[in-house]
Order: sequence, then C-alpha cells, then structure tokens
Amino acid sequence: MKKTKILAISAVALLALSCAKENPLPENSQELEVKETITIQAGFAEDTKVTLAVNSTYAKPVWRSNDQFAMYSLLSGGGYYSSIFTTTEDNVAKASFSGAKFSGSYLSDRGLYFSMYPLYAGVNNNSKNPYSPSGGGSIRLYVPSVQTPVANNIPGGLISAFAVSDDPEKDLSFTNLNSIIRFKLSGAAVSQVVSVSFIANSNICGDVLVQGVDTGTPTFNTVAYFEPRIEPSGNTVTLSGAAFTEGDYYYMVTIPGSTNGYSMVFRDSDGRYIVKSSMKTLALQRSRIQDFGTIDIGDSFESYSDPNLVKYISCEPGLFYPIPICILSDGYKASQREKFESDAKSAIDYFFQVEPYKTYKGYFNVYLMWVPSEDEGATVTDGNGHIIMPKNTAFGSRWGSGYRDMVADADKVYGYAESHCPEILSGQKTIDEAPVLILINDTRYGGIAHTSTTGRTYCMAPLSDYGTSIFWSIEKEQAATSEGTNTYVTYTDAELSAQRLTYTGNWKNIVLHEFGGHSFARLADEYWSGGTSGRKGTAADTAQELEDHAWPVPFSLNVSTQYDNVPWKPYFLDNLSILSASKPDYSRIGLWQGGNYNMFYTWRSEITSCMIDNRPYFSAWQRYLIYDRIVTLAGVRIADDTARFNDFLSRDVTEDPVRAGTDPAHAPAHSSAHESYRPSPLRYYPPLPPPVFDDIPINRL
Repeated sequence: MKKTKILAISAVALLALSCAKENPLPENSQELEVKETITIQAGFAEDTKVTLAVNSTYAKPVWRSNDQFAMYSLLSGGGYYSSIFTTTEDNVAKASFSGAKFSGSYLSDRGLYFSMYPLYAGVNNNSKNPYSPSGGGSIRLYVPSVQTPVANNIPGGLISAFAVSDDPEKDLSFTNLNSIIRFKLSGAAVSQVVSVSFIANSNICGDVLVQGVDTGTPTFNTVAYFEPRIEPSGNTVTLSGAAFTEGDYYYMVTIPGSTNGYSMVFRDSDGRYIVKSSMKTLALQRSRIQDFGTIDIGDSFESYSDPNLVKYISCEPGLFYPIPICILSDGYKASQREKFESDAKSAIDYFFQVEPYKTYKGYFNVYLMWVPSEDEGATVTDGNGHIIMPKNTAFGSRWGSGYRDMVADADKVYGYAESHCPEILSGQKTIDEAPVLILINDTRYGGIAHTSTTGRTYCMAPLSDYGTSIFWSIEKEQAATSEGTNTYVTYTDAELSAQRLTYTGNWKNIVLHEFGGHSFARLADEYWSGGTSGRKGTAADTAQELEDHAWPVPFSLNVSTQYDNVPWKPYFLDNLSILSASKPDYSRIGLWQGGNYNMFYTWRSEITSCMIDNRPYFSAWQRYLIYDRIVTLAGVRIADDTARFNDFLSRDVTEDPVRAGTDPAHAPAHSSAHESYRPSPLRYYPPLPPPVFDDIPINRL
C-alpha cells in the first residue's frame, strides 16, 4: 500500500504517514464479505493540522492513492465486524473511499463505529500491531521507543488517526492520535551522531491504551494495556539506524502527554554523548508538532563536558560496572552552588566512613548534579497534601508538620538523573540501578526514602537544623524475651545510656539511615512504637514480608515475623559459635523481639543499629545485605552463596564506633562552613517515617 502525505503550507516539508500491513483479525471479530459496496468521503478534522511553535505555518494531512483504513462495527459483547475502505484518489485532503457495506446483523448494536488508519494489525500474530479495538471506546496504540530517522520526513508507519461515527455511511473526519517532535542539528559534531534520544519525565512510548475514543477526546493510559504486550511504556524515544545531516529536519513520534523537564541526548559510535536539558514543562499535544528549531551540539564530542555535573568520587580502576550515586540539589538558589557542593561532599564523606560502605567505596562513582531553584528551602504543606507556603524549587520537594507528606516530583527526579548520569547514558546501568539522593536546602527535620519493587529509589534529606545535634534513642519498653510473648522490660534513661542505646548525631545520620539503609540497601526500619500496646506482628505482616522478599529487588530482609526461619539463620545463627570465636562482636547477633513498627512477634538480628537510632553502625546481617547489594550491582562474579558469604566475612569490620567510643560523626573531611555543633540542649526527635513504595499505577496523561 502507498502512503498518505501531509501537504505542507508555506515552507514546511512533506511529512509521510504510512500504513501498516493488513493482518488477520482476532477471534472475536469477523471481516465482512463484500456483498454490497458503498462509497464514503473521508477527510481530516480541523484540529489535525499541525501547528509549529516557531511560526504560524502549519501542515495538513492529505490522502494518497490506495490508502486504506478499517471501520469497526462495535458490539455490546465486546466483539466487532470490520470493513476495509480504499481510495483511488491522490494528494487530496478529502477523498472517496469504497468498502463493504454494513447491513443486517453486521450493524453495530451500540450504534457506534470506529475507523482507524493505518490498517489494524492483529494481536494473534507476531507483528508489532499499532492498535486493536475493544469495547468501551478503547483502542490499543503502540509507539516504538526506537525509531529510524528520516531526513525531512516522519518515520514511516507510526502516525495513527481515528474517526468516530454513529452511521457507517456518513462522511468521516479523521484526527491524529500522536504527537510529533521535530528539530534540526548544527555543528561539526553532527556528522558523528549515531543516535538522538528525547528523555521525558512521563511515558511517551510503548504500549498504551487509548480510552474515550468514542467521545472524540481520547485519553492515553500508559499503565493498562492489551495482551500480549508489545513493549512496556517508557519515557525515552530514540532515533537510530541512519546517518544525521546538518540542516535537515528530523522527527520523532510520541504518545501525547506533559513532561515537567526534558533532555535531548546525542551519542556517537564510541558511546560519548552530549546532553541538552530544560527544566521547563513541555506539552506534547495530540496532532501537533513540537518544534525545537535548530539545536547546536558544537564541534566535537571530545570537548563536551556537562556543566552541571561534578564527579566527586571515582571507582577503582578496572571496575567494569561501577555503581553510580546521583546527588541532586533542591531549594538551592543560583548563587548557592558552592554551598550545595560543600553540603553534598560533607554528607557523602560521612556516608563512606561507615561500614561496609567504607570498605567498598571503590565500587562507586558519586556525581553531584547541580540544578538551581528559584526559591530557597522547600514547600510547606499541612501534612495532608494541602500547600500552605509554596516554594518554586527544581524538584518540588515538600513536606508538612511532623515530617508527613514528604514527596518530590519523582518523574522530574528520575528523568534528570537518567539524562545526566554517565553510567545510564552509556547503557551500563538503568535508573533502577542508580540510587538518587536529593539534598534539600531546608533546616526542617525530616528525611524519607521513596522506592519501588525494582530498586528504583530517591531519598529526600534536608539539612535538618544544619549541624545542630539531634538525639535518638531506642524505645524504653522492650520485649523481654525472644520467644514471642507479651512480657517486656522498661529501661531507665541511665540504663539506655550505659548500654549505648542512645545516639546523638545530625542531618548526615539521616542521610545514612534513609539513603544508606532504605534507598540503597533496602532495609526496613527496626524500631517500634506505641509502648506496651504496640501492635503485634500478624499473619498479614508475614504475607507482606514474603511478598517483599520476592520482589525483583528484595526488601526488608533484615526483619522477620518467622521466629524459626529468620533470613539470617543459615548465615549467622547456625554458625554463631564459630563466627564469634573468630570475631567476638558477632556474639551480638541473635533474635531480638521488636522491629518494623511492632513491639512483639517481629524479630531483628541485633539490639540496635542505624535502622533504629541512626548511629554510624549497621548490624552484621545488615552489613551482609549491603555487601550483597553492592557486589550484585557491581557485577562481581562469585561462585555461589557460600563463596559470597565467605568473601564478605574476610573483609567484614564488626566494630560499632558508638559502643567503642570511636564515633567519627563530627569529623568529616568537608564539613560545611555554616555547620555549628551545639551539644546542648539536646533535642529528641522521633524515628523517621518508613519508606514509601511508589509502584502504585499512575495514569500520566
């Protein structure tokens, strides 16, 4: 079949709309036999013209000879009949199409007819079908994440259009479903470009369910999809597979949506890249072209450096899969870049003084990603999502009283990290493997980790009262035994202090707990609350725990509701006498009742750790889980679990610096100039909130 083209008005180039090959229909459909042929007129709706951002010209679609579309007669039961319509007219905006007439039992009992261009490609074959009709005014749309660049033209077969009618013999008015991005390139480096990626902060490609087509105002649901799934929805469209030429127009086809910040990434054959970013909101509108004009990428990939990126810590030479840590600024004004970098260095220096991160520091690359904000600080809410004091910041950090409602613009956070982290840009890592720390220039108390089942995570950490001392403690009421009874003991303040069950730190300890504990290591909290009436561990807790452990990247392996089958049993408890003989500190390991917010019927491996009072100490079992996460992300090949555990033991440092009196808390190499330590009066702050899981489906329109 031939292609339709968009007839350009003024100086706009001709843009092709090509159709897909016809394929068999699904089992619940039937194509009409040609008993009687009818002719109908089909044109394009007024809003199908494509407005250009740079001037007032527009492009308008036209039909070409032998173009075809499918009309579907929808049935209440979900099935449908279809008829193929073809035109012999060429280069006209409204053409006559002939096809089989719907009559009798083939007429829609819903009084609704969908027409789709290009032709439907069935779900019962292996082709990448662009759509499939279903009941309820929904269709399937597919936009590939990788498209072939065509100079001065749209990649073929990617534009879809639809029409809706209550009469199968009425004239039709089609409108496009896709949005289009176009740009030109300039600079001597253009000849070296092998791919161009547009990275949004919302889903713009892959499988999408288009809903409400029968209303004429469709919405795009990138979470729901037809089976079998062709390609998961994603936030990046890449042009690749053909050469780029300076001065030519290039086009990308996307799913409509809005992105709060975006980037263009240009790569050469050696994997080097050039990034152009914007923090502005961009609307990718249906049936419109977003024109970026001419993008100057300079004369050489070799001379490019990201002006907003500082590589602060480099991995050991020869490490094939270094682990990136992305530290983003929020609430720092344009004049405060030096302050951000000083704060970030102070936090990460302290982080890498704590085991096992200290031992495995050489496995990491740490990047400081500078993004200025209009306002200093963070937005204030009432704790329930209602804004009291808005602040215009790069990533929209906010929270309310009592550190509730702590959230940032996750799409913007991940999108920025994806388009600036070298390991992601080179393809070595994905955003699921590059933890993000947002340092917030605000003095309020708080800190929280947002994470997902796949490992994707961002951590929010404000400079809580800058360097002012913050006091945390284990709960005074503690379960007296480890067998799961409701008996408890009550410690006095003096006893807690004597047993070193209290800790005084500052905001960097919050970074350690939230980022090092929750975000990276995926540890659960080990504190409990509510005193003697604290909630018991329940069957539901066990079910959730097992589900957490089965996630693509497991979570909460440091606590358990299963007294006889805790995760650390085969590693430590079954070998405790031997391990304690080699390193006496392993004798701390056991079954301590209380954790994950429950006082009873939940167990942890040691009496206290960073996951209770934010001290610079992770328990032995926590250290192993951190080690395991590090070597997994770094791609270290170890024969089996036994070899892995022995490798950990050979380098494990067991000392708790709080109990040993060697706490390095207030001696980082890059202490910020504004920090002042005021040891009294000590202010007690409650434990920080549990991590938030962000896997709830969101329909980004």
